[in-house]
Amino acid sequence: MKQLLRSFCLLTLGFSACHLATADSMEFGLSSDMVEMAYEANFGTSYISRLNYLHADQDEFKSNSFGAGLFASGVSGRFTTHLGGKLYWMEDSDTRSYGIGLGGSVDMAITPEFSISTGIIYSPEIINGGDYEQYYDFDIRASYKVMKHASLYVAYRNNEASNDDFDFEIYKGGVLGFKFAL
Repeated sequence: MKQLLRSFCLLTLGFSACHLATADSMEFGLSSDMVEMAYEANFGTSYISRLNYLHADQDEFKSNSFGAGLFASGVSGRFTTHLGGKLYWMEDSDTRSYGIGLGGSVDMAITPEFSISTGIIYSPEIINGGDYEQYYDFDIRASYKVMKHASLYVAYRNNEASNDDFDFEIYKGGVLGFKFAL
């Protein structure tokens, strides 16, 4: 397991360095209990990669999580879908979890300026390590393009890790954010 963890860290660091140099968009999400930063890069029209960091202070629990994902992308009319997975690392003051989360998202353009989207990432026990047996991250959002390269969004997010004895809510609640196209 330690070898897996070392490989994960090295892969994430290498991916991060390459990713920052090729980012197509940056995203910042805020609430009174959470902050998230994300970088997204498109590889043609078929793939996207996403690198994110989230810090949450939900109730008495403080946590940090990092993720690096790769998703196949497809467009059909007003819909854009992404399917793939991400490597993640989540820790709080007493526990940590890491693994591979699988999932995707669907975006629907209502107008050229307004869109709604939803996505989920799930990691079952078989591909999850550390102190938790399951991990999931769900969000639903509405975005409005206010300028050529900038959008505002409002979202609901539920991010949780669990084991047989305890469910750890990393963050559950509303988010206000903005996204810049680079």
